[in-house]
Parts: sequence; structure tokens; C-alpha cells
Amino acid sequence: MLRSPGGKYKARKLIHSLAPLAYREFREPFLGGCNLIWDIPDDKAIWINDANPLIIRYFEAIRDDPDFIDSMMQLKKRLITNEQKRTEFMAAKARLALTFDPLSFWLVNRYAAQAIVSLNRKDIASFASVFIRDGLDTVTRAKMERLRSILRRPNCTITCGDYAPLLEAPGDGVWLVLDPPYLMDHRNSPIYEYYMDEAEHVTLSRRLKSCEHKWLMTIGDCRISRDLYRGFRMRHRRYTGSMPHRTPDRNRTELIVMNY
Repeated sequence: MLRSPGGKYKARKLIHSLAPLAYREFREPFLGGCNLIWDIPDDKAIWINDANPLIIRYFEAIRDDPDFIDSMMQLKKRLITNEQKRTEFMAAKARLALTFDPLSFWLVNRYAAQAIVSLNRKDIASFASVFIRDGLDTVTRAKMERLRSILRRPNCTITCGDYAPLLEAPGDGVWLVLDPPYLMDHRNSPIYEYYMDEAEHVTLSRRLKSCEHKWLMTIGDCRISRDLYRGFRMRHRRYTGSMPHRTPDRNRTELIVMNY
């Protein structure tokens, strides 16, 4: 229900087809748009996490606030259709979104260019017209109720913080799926708060190489990524989207890397 740069909605069936034959717990350290838990069987434990508190507050609101889905549907119905008034309306919501209001964050996320809602973003009132057509069409009560039922499972855990605990915590039959932030240079990332530079990707690769659980990771296909995970099982995936991986290669191919 959230848009995310590099979100895995279109790749979800492929990723699940690559799951280990038998696993008991699904962990997603970089939750983003939460596109993968829809297909997790009821008997599997779920642990989802993200470092961005705006994202986690939104999913916690779906799970815990009994009126949240009603508020979403009412806001969708009242959405202003006049383009000028819409821009003013969204700018007001953007200010609320950055105060950790989950409902405003959801709405701004649906329309903001590249789905980025960040305290560092100076152009938060600028919205991508390409998304105006269908920004809310795919958000239905049935989908929201289904997501709530998944998040309310007794075996579903939501956390906000560093990814490392999900890699290191013991467990039986754990399957980790990682979609880490794009490889970016801090100096070229004025609107991003949650991204990873080359040193941070090196640290992630070192932790994964020592991880005892089975894991699958999607990452931009570039020289650095191929060098970091040389020797692991890899396959390529072409993707389409509004934002290519910010790597020296600047292509639209990503790697799916597995340790099993």
C-alpha cells in the first residue's frame, strides 16, 4: 500500500518462486513498500523491519488503529480533483506527513515524485503528474483489510531499526529476503535519509557472508555488487520503473543473489 523506489511488487511472484523448499520464518530487514508478505502462508512466522519510522508508523497504524482504514477510504473519496487545489491540499498534507501522521504520510507517498517523503526533501510539495492518474485507484478496502489481517497475526512482528538483528537472531528455518537501499553517494543524495553508500554495502555483504540463515537479496547490477557477491548463486532481472539504480553502470538490471 506504499510506493517505494525499487519496490518489489512486480517481482513478488518471482521472489517467492525462489524461496527455500521448506522455511518456517520469513524476515524482511528493509521493508519499504511491504510487497512480499501478501503471499506468506498463515503458518509461517513473519518479522518485518525498516529504519524509516514513517514507514513503520504507517503499518502499525493499519494494525493497531481500528479507525485507520475507514479514514483512508474517506480521504480517498474526498480527494480534490481540481489540479491547483490538489497541489495546495497535498502540500498541507506533506507538512503533516513529516510530523509522523501516518494518514498524511500514506497520501503524500502515493503522489510524491519517486515516492520519497523525507525531512531533507526541499521540494516535497512537487508531485509527479504521472502518478496523479492512478495514485489511489489500487487502494481498496478489501486489500487494506487483508493486509491488516496479516499484520495482526500472532506470529507477525514489526520493528523499526537497524537490519542487523534480523540477520543475527537465531531461528529455525529462517528465510531472509533483503531489498537494501540503492548504492548511492552521500554527496549526491540531498533528498534521501535512508540510503547506503559503498562502505555500508561492504558491511552488509560481510554480515551476509557470515549469516547462518538462508537469504535472498535483490541489488542493482553493477561492478561493485558483482564483486561483493562473487561466488554466490546469481540471476539477472530486468525491471522498469521511474528511478534507475544510482550506480556507475546506471542500467536497469538488478541481481538476485542467494546463498542457497
